[in-house]
Amino acid sequence: MPHAFYLAGILLQITPEQLSVTPLDSIVEQQWWDVICTAWPHASSIIEDDVHCFEFLPVLVKGTRNYMHIASKPSLKWLIRDVDGVPNALGR
Repeated sequence: MPHAFYLAGILLQITPEQLSVTPLDSIVEQQWWDVICTAWPHASSIIEDDVHCFEFLPVLVKGTRNYMHIASKPSLKWLIRDVDGVPNALGR
């Protein structure tokens, strides 16, 4: 599912940030978090193969920062592992 990385980058670029928090927004936030968490495991392998992905990396980082407040502790552990793989891929 490497397309999850590109999909997250595209959707995060075209969707404006939400300024208010309502009960409905919490459902949307969880859906965004799911998209972001699906994208990160593929980031390191895509960086090695596709130089065009660099435009999505800052967008994914910003989206992660915006939505990580709703993450569970186990979800954050997986996220840290996946994000740590990106600098290693850049070094290769």
